[in-house]
Amino acid sequence: MTANATPWPSPNTENQLIKRLLHACVREQLLSHVCKDSLLLISLPRSKKTIIASKVQQFQLGKLKIDGEIFLISQSQFQIITRVDHLLSLIRLELSDMIDPSQWDKFAAEINNCNINKNLVEGFSRNFNHQLARELSQFNANSLFEYVNSRLTPAEQLMFFESWAAKGHPYHPCHKTKLGFSTKAYQKYSPEFNQDILLPLAAVDKSIIHLEKETEQDFTEWFSLQFPDAWKAWTEKMRASGLAADAFYPLFIHPWQYENVITKLFHTFIDNGKLIYFRDIYVTTKASLSFRTLMIKNDSGQPHIKLPVAVHSTSAMRTISPASVHNGPRLGKILRQILDQEKHFGGRLKLAYESYSMHVHFANPEIEKHLGIIYRDNPVNLLDKNETPIVVAALFEESPLHRVPLFIEMIHMGAGNSLNDAIAYFSEYCRIVIQAYLDLFLVYGIALEGHQQNTIAVFRHHHPVRMIARDLGGLRIHAPTLYEQGYILEAHPQSATITQDRQEVTNKFLHTVIQYHLGEIILLLAQEYRAPESVFWKLVKSILHARFHEIREKVNPQRWQEEYQAVMEDDWQIKGLMRMRLNNLYNKYIYIHLKNPLRDS
Repeated sequence: MTANATPWPSPNTENQLIKRLLHACVREQLLSHVCKDSLLLISLPRSKKTIIASKVQQFQLGKLKIDGEIFLISQSQFQIITRVDHLLSLIRLELSDMIDPSQWDKFAAEINNCNINKNLVEGFSRNFNHQLARELSQFNANSLFEYVNSRLTPAEQLMFFESWAAKGHPYHPCHKTKLGFSTKAYQKYSPEFNQDILLPLAAVDKSIIHLEKETEQDFTEWFSLQFPDAWKAWTEKMRASGLAADAFYPLFIHPWQYENVITKLFHTFIDNGKLIYFRDIYVTTKASLSFRTLMIKNDSGQPHIKLPVAVHSTSAMRTISPASVHNGPRLGKILRQILDQEKHFGGRLKLAYESYSMHVHFANPEIEKHLGIIYRDNPVNLLDKNETPIVVAALFEESPLHRVPLFIEMIHMGAGNSLNDAIAYFSEYCRIVIQAYLDLFLVYGIALEGHQQNTIAVFRHHHPVRMIARDLGGLRIHAPTLYEQGYILEAHPQSATITQDRQEVTNKFLHTVIQYHLGEIILLLAQEYRAPESVFWKLVKSILHARFHEIREKVNPQRWQEEYQAVMEDDWQIKGLMRMRLNNLYNKYIYIHLKNPLRDS
């Protein structure tokens, strides 16, 4: 099929959101339901009505695919549900006993914001992909991967895929929510719109800053080497203003955050000259898939910059806690030693370390998390020749050339078109992911957040070669296991990173690596090749089983047995994302028990 063989469809974004909401209600067991053949029936006893969804397919881990209409039926009424607010009113009535009304109002506002933003994204993305399809056709490219490799540098490749991966979380009903942004700000600062973001540099008095660093190198020396042009302009500005540069740190501040938050919360620092904002000194950046982590636009491999932006995105306010600032470089020291000792687990895993971080000192800890920064290694510096970095979320996007998900196009180009080709290719990918993440989890008790947003898959000639993990803020560490291996993390006292709870760490591994990374690829493959999911889960089971036994001698026997049981045999727990949102929980998880797809594969 040529790139422009058929016109691009105009998706019904509101209908997609309705289906997301229903999926969440069913999967998280919020509403009583039953599936009969290809129908989903949801009972609404309070309103004496029934929701019926047609053309429904059931998949492992409680997943549903709804391709038909959504009907509302009562004794005297039969109608199609076409509006999100209509569905929300029905759900609210059914859940009225368990949800605080004010919390429901917040949730409804987030859904409404998500609906507005999703329409903006879909329109832009549709036009962008239409233009991209024409370029691919003119270039006579065999695949999007080939086109990107021939036209873009590795840094540009990474930026392209970060912006192109527009779907968001696969199941969260608030996957496009960014409460706090105006429509203009949403389009300016969200990665999907691929806008240049001018990131200004400020000067902050050292007396009000807490600095963490992984190495002994002086921060200002490091900064001057990483951002030489900005450093030169900053020092000249300080000198011209009669300020002692050695009494201040240079600090990037997100422009939206400064105008909407910093000027209000930190006006005292601004008034007394401890915080000076230079609008005319900036670097040009692009937003990564995590919109408040910014990538320098030029091609010099400069660090990525994670900043607080007080916008409610997906499920949380996107600030930077003192715990994240404190822990990042300290975790990096330990992880660097482990990865060097383990030879990066057969070369399967590299890490974007967080070398320097800082936050402002403030009496109120809820305020100080609004002004800080984390510098993260640029993944481009971790690539070898002829390697291409693709954020895993992009593998699920539809390639405009063949109108199939990018991962499927990669299989076609790297292996072939048959089911057996897909199985062989997925086996190759799966072995890399499992060795990269299982070894670190099982031997050291460290569960990296290996989901689609925080994982960059590295490919060479259409084939996967390793994973790059990023963002240390969401990982979990089982303290007894780490200590048994001779490592001690002096974590921030308010940190949720390190725990005595084995199950919490196991859930992090299962949730991010197995369910939302490999599990979503399995769903994609099952649908594309019209094959049972068990074909691919059986492969995951075999690779996990083999790897468990290959590293058994390195693991405490009791821990090995407990984790093997939890991963391979026991029912799994999935995050109840909608339940958590309705209960206003972010750091404390609510889990739903579901059948382990490995057990019977």
